[in-house]
Amino acid sequence: MLLDRRPLHAAACLVVHVLCLSVLCLVPAWAQAEGEDSEPINPSKNGTIQAEIPPTRESTQPPLTRGQLSDIFDEPNWDRGGPYIGLGANYSAEFSERIEGFGKFVSSGGGTLHFGVRHNRWLATHLNFLFQGPFKTDTVDFWTWGFFVGGRVYLTKTRLQPYIGLQGGFLQLLGADNPNGGRFGFVPRFAAGVDFFTTERFSVGLEFAYLYTVPPIQGNDFATLGLNFSWF
Repeated sequence: MLLDRRPLHAAACLVVHVLCLSVLCLVPAWAQAEGEDSEPINPSKNGTIQAEIPPTRESTQPPLTRGQLSDIFDEPNWDRGGPYIGLGANYSAEFSERIEGFGKFVSSGGGTLHFGVRHNRWLATHLNFLFQGPFKTDTVDFWTWGFFVGGRVYLTKTRLQPYIGLQGGFLQLLGADNPNGGRFGFVPRFAAGVDFFTTERFSVGLEFAYLYTVPPIQGNDFATLGLNFSWF
């Protein structure tokens, strides 16, 4: 007896259709999941496939200055360039060979006001005003004031900076009993000292200077020892 196979054929076709639909539904979902884990790709003009790199945000911060870098890396700039201003006090000894009754020397206090420009780690232009007196003896009292301009040469660039200096200027002696009283005279000023920087913008200095007088005020040389304060 022959069996009717049409129901079996219909069932087989139904199973095949269900499997095909399942595959068609699963493939897009699997492809989407794979795409989320990988970078998008774009074909280039020459046919190769390149990964798409997201754009980076450009920095709007200006470049750091030398001072800011020094603050960040804790490297103080002790040889900071630029202008400075300062004041000081000094003790002066005056060698008065031409003034009768003075002996070898007389001494007095005084003060200074100075300005300058530090050009680099080695060189500076220095200008200072000087006032000293009164110089007193039994017979004569007199004062001096003057101004000098010249240069300094620094020997190190650390917190402690020794230097040497040479200036030229004019000095006036004031005193009626002084044979050179009221006269202006050219005076070279030789100096040596040391500056100690407590911060990058402030220093304390100790300086020795010798003022060599020439005609018309020859014979009134001065030696000074001063304490100076400078702001940069």
